[in-house]
Amino acid sequence: MRDFKAALSGSYGLAGGGSFGVTTHRGNIQLRLTDQFAQGWWWDLGGSYQINRSLDTPRTEDISVWSGGAGLRYRPVQWASLRLSGDMVRQRSRNGVEGSDLDRNTVTLGIDLSNDYKIF
Repeated sequence: MRDFKAALSGSYGLAGGGSFGVTTHRGNIQLRLTDQFAQGWWWDLGGSYQINRSLDTPRTEDISVWSGGAGLRYRPVQWASLRLSGDMVRQRSRNGVEGSDLDRNTVTLGIDLSNDYKIF
């Protein structure tokens, strides 16, 4: 029953419009890890980084965003699971351009109820 999964993805390109109405260079990278470490128990860990830099002169958008999260899930029965997770976001505006710094943290406790149904 044990399994470990890892996923890494990234992209880089031009984003039209941007949040300030100008074209930006946008880069993204994401990492996600998850593992079932015991019967009915999983952990996960993930993070991402994004940078946005406008093409105009002087630069009107130069923002970087870091985010990360971790979680623990327990499935006591096949149709229900409990999840405790925490997330954080850090946004930074550089070089005195428009925009503001942002720090956000969340903790969530959730219950997922589900059942598989066979449809003809």
